[in-house]
Amino acid sequence: MHEPALSDAFQVELLADGEWAAWWGNQVVGRALRAKADLSPGADSWVAFGRDEVSLPRSGGEPFATVTAALICVRDAWRARRVWTSGLLGEDYWIEDRLHGVHSLWLGRIHLGHHLHTARLHQAFDTYGQALHPDCGFPDARAALLAVRAAWRRHLTRILNVRPDPPDWLHQHDRHDQHPERTET
Repeated sequence: MHEPALSDAFQVELLADGEWAAWWGNQVVGRALRAKADLSPGADSWVAFGRDEVSLPRSGGEPFATVTAALICVRDAWRARRVWTSGLLGEDYWIEDRLHGVHSLWLGRIHLGHHLHTARLHQAFDTYGQALHPDCGFPDARAALLAVRAAWRRHLTRILNVRPDPPDWLHQHDRHDQHPERTET
């Protein structure tokens, strides 16, 4: 469902009574939950959580008066997160710095997967959370993120039924004599 106050880039979904999710592309980037407080019947208040269940308190610590206000807080936190690009991966890919050594790889609004650095190991996971090379890990973060990108490309090749050889017309060069210019007479 679209919530006009958030922008066209976000979608919202009712997960359960009193719980809304904010989606950016193919990922939930935050939630709004009905606050558990002793309130008069019929009065609602809301709390917001961002990526990785980070609490997004309102200034003063008071809950939000509406679900829309809580979701706008989620949107603003998403927009304020730390991201960067890497020349190694290509300028169309961007990396989201998350908590606890996690870095997500994105292509536009499509989450491709993530890298996790633990004390000994760099691990990579596709967008569904499946480990890529789970036994040996990767030597560094770059290798792990390149594996995430490669897994995404394999996935696209499979679902789009990409052929290994391009059609002949891609090999032909555009020659001027094939398309003579019109002349006025």
